[in-house]
Amino acid sequence: MEINFIEENAEIKIDNLAIKFLSAPNDFLISEQNGYYNFNVRKNITATSWADNDVYNIILNKTTSYTSLFSVHLNFDFISVEQDSINLEVGNKSYTINFDGCNIKLDDENILLVSVVNSVASMNVYNSNTINEMSFKALVLPSVIDEYESIPEFSISCYDDSNFTKPRPIRFGIPVVSTVPSIIDGTSTREEIDTYNSGKGLDLKTIYFRVFADQILETLTAGVTSSLVRLKIYLPNGLDTIKEPIYKTLFFSSNDTTNNRTIYTASHTFYSQGIYNNIEYVDGLMYVDVQIDITIQQSMPIQFDFQI
Repeated sequence: MEINFIEENAEIKIDNLAIKFLSAPNDFLISEQNGYYNFNVRKNITATSWADNDVYNIILNKTTSYTSLFSVHLNFDFISVEQDSINLEVGNKSYTINFDGCNIKLDDENILLVSVVNSVASMNVYNSNTINEMSFKALVLPSVIDEYESIPEFSISCYDDSNFTKPRPIRFGIPVVSTVPSIIDGTSTREEIDTYNSGKGLDLKTIYFRVFADQILETLTAGVTSSLVRLKIYLPNGLDTIKEPIYKTLFFSSNDTTNNRTIYTASHTFYSQGIYNNIEYVDGLMYVDVQIDITIQQSMPIQFDFQI
């Protein structure tokens, strides 16, 4: 994807698809670092965006407790709107935008109205041309399994780096999310070392996931989006509750035929939040699981007595 961030127009251009935020204030762009853009969608909604392979991610953060609305102008030759996604054609390219934690509506002037319901929501932009070229026909696991087949089980590990060499700490079997690095070594930056020594994290940090399935589920090209599984992330919401799950794309990594397992990867950017007794805390427990689209089919013997 070719990404252009146009601050003066409050616009993100993804290839030839232009997403213009009509509700954005004058101070649209907050910061930019290493391809991550922080910006204001409207007065009470901020966003972080970045490109990840063939997906452009936009994470929305709402500061109000009530539903907030913002409007978006999209250039398109054709558009169809579904419950939580839209499909567009622009020139010779097709795009799909999936929404999570939002309600969407296209008004009479072809302006997209987005109602942000959850405190953290997302927009994921896919190049449908790329997705259509992906081979999903090599699926080994059927979408319907019977009672004699085993149900897939998953193991999820979390890391600070995309090379999967710096694992996150685990407490009671649950990963600990923090914008403070879990470890520092010879590859750590000065900023990471200072953050680690002070214990005060940055505003945001990307954590990387490896997901292991105990079966060969599908065979794809490395880096291709899986159509079978998705990662669900539950973040803390106060002392004893969690928020609605955030759905993340899982990318096929490889098949381990020796151990009969499939390996996927994903990533998510977390944010620092929370002040208690004048001390700012950024740590919390993170719950994750995997959603897989299969149907389990069982048989039940039936006997008919026609003499009754």
